Amino acid sequence: LTNLHTLTLNSNKIGEYVTALTALTNLHTLNVNLNEIGKYVTALTALTNLHTLDVNLNEIDEYVTALIALTNLRTLNVGFNDLGEYVTTLTALTNLRTLNVGSNKLGEYVTAFTALTNLHTLDVGNNNFGEYVTALTALTN
Repeated sequence: LTNLHTLTLNSNKIGEYVTALTALTNLHTLNVNLNEIGKYVTALTALTNLHTLDVNLNEIDEYVTALIALTNLRTLNVGFNDLGEYVTTLTALTNLRTLNVGSNKLGEYVTAFTALTNLHTLDVGNNNFGEYVTALTALTN
């Protein structure tokens, strides 16, 4: 499977076994939502050819910081992961065009997304922004 470009493993409870995917270095799209990956999301940094990554509903919280190594990402779904303040590290992914950070308790951290100047689609639903929603007006695209 070394030439595999797209892999979907949604809802399989693979947890720590996500590390086995690191051998699939030609992957462009990986969907592993709802798999209890947690801290093992760090293993995915070996997949440097990824353009699309879906790690929705995986309890990755502070381990999201490892994903900044995936500089080729264009689409990232990290919804429902309790990212909070750790979401600010995603601003290093300057090639992102689509980002889903819905339901992550972002609050004031929504202001970080103004640094992502290549974004075309941003899902920030269900994050209790309050007055911080005004920061979104600074998005240039």
